[in-house]
Amino acid sequence: ARLQYSFVRHPFILRPERRGFERWLQVLQDLSLMRVGTLSWSDHFVRAMGRDGAAVGVRFDFEAAEVGNSLGSLRVLEWAAAAAGPAAQDELCTRLARAHFELGRCVARRSTLVEEAEAVPALSAVGGGSAAGAVFDEPTAFLAPVQKQLDEAHAHNLHSIPFTAFVVHAYKEGSAPARGVAEMDEMWRSPFVISGAADERTIEEVVSAVEEAAGL
Repeated sequence: ARLQYSFVRHPFILRPERRGFERWLQVLQDLSLMRVGTLSWSDHFVRAMGRDGAAVGVRFDFEAAEVGNSLGSLRVLEWAAAAAGPAAQDELCTRLARAHFELGRCVARRSTLVEEAEAVPALSAVGGGSAAGAVFDEPTAFLAPVQKQLDEAHAHNLHSIPFTAFVVHAYKEGSAPARGVAEMDEMWRSPFVISGAADERTIEEVVSAVEEAAGL
């Protein structure tokens, strides 16, 4: 038997107090000055990410990329999952990641969210860009479920990403584990966790442990 899996994304916001917009490179340089007093950390980060990204076909544009408060985009992503399912949400996430990292477009801006939502076929079928724009324009739209998950993350001392928790489910063919509070509770109790970026060997070791726990 082989491990069957699905990815479920949960929201996280690194700088909830952020107001306005900043260049990504400037943010990294400010962080470098705060950490080590020079630009050595940010210079190394940019070189390393550029090299590693190019190796897998990702062309980071640190100078063009712009960052802002991501709460609006998290609400739009929550709408995407509710309106068209996790696969549509995942496609939108992928498009937004490319927009930010490679195309220098800010995912905290309404125009970016509207355009990228319209480009996802499953979302276009349920209102697309206009629906995404309406969610973005209404500050309370999908705020409660997003805020609940953010509060749970902070309550469990999660203050950085990526954070991946593997939850082993046993369920009948054709059914699926429920999303929501129960799923979140299982995620936090999972013994199979990768916190931060991990190399391929670490990921393989964790997946092997998950397979063993699942009896595969």
